[in-house]
Amino acid sequence: MPNENYSILSTKPLADSLIAEANRYGVHIRCEAFIKTLPVINAAMQQKIKALANTSAYVVFTSTSGVLAVANHYLPADSKGSKAPGWKIFCLETATLQEVQEHFSKEQVLATAGYGKHLAQHIIQHGKVDKVLFFCGNQRRDELPGMLRENGITVEEYVVYETIATPVKDTTHYDGILFFSPSAVKSFFSQNTLAPSTVCFAIGTTTADALRAFTSNKIIISTATSAEQMVQTTVSYFEQY
Repeated sequence: MPNENYSILSTKPLADSLIAEANRYGVHIRCEAFIKTLPVINAAMQQKIKALANTSAYVVFTSTSGVLAVANHYLPADSKGSKAPGWKIFCLETATLQEVQEHFSKEQVLATAGYGKHLAQHIIQHGKVDKVLFFCGNQRRDELPGMLRENGITVEEYVVYETIATPVKDTTHYDGILFFSPSAVKSFFSQNTLAPSTVCFAIGTTTADALRAFTSNKIIISTATSAEQMVQTTVSYFEQY
């Protein structure tokens, strides 16, 4: 890589280890949260979900926020430390799967996928699912529940967290900006514009689609839907720049 330094903005916090690793290659990342998530705590829903924890059910998680909200606020562990042992779980890969495995057993996970529509396909192809409990946020996308309903699967939705925009006006010139969700894209562009040379990095195709509604700048999609791969994709891009 040429002896240059590249200035990058991440629209969500990243682990210090990832920032340090990128820094070794002259890619300097500054983090600013453009959205935040808050658990929705509702007494009536707590009673409902607590009762569901004692049943056998197919469960869907598409975000770490959903897993954390349910595990920390709706499913207190029993004396053995287990939570909802009768649940069979479908979830997104990488960070969401890691969070599921922190709070449930690995054996409970039936299938994972990188995107909601692909996860829906796994659920449909399973063949035995007639209803799922979908723990989601107030800005959840339509693909997964829509596909399931179109295939005769009942989707019982529980909004257990909300996503709140926290836009920040930033006039700094960046060589690249990392986007991890459509919500963060909308929040960023509500206050900011891009220089023509700034490269946008998207965690996946859904986020890339959201970016195309706001900018014609170059968009690079991460090779996998994880923060680690986002950073690696960014470093690799500027190594070849």
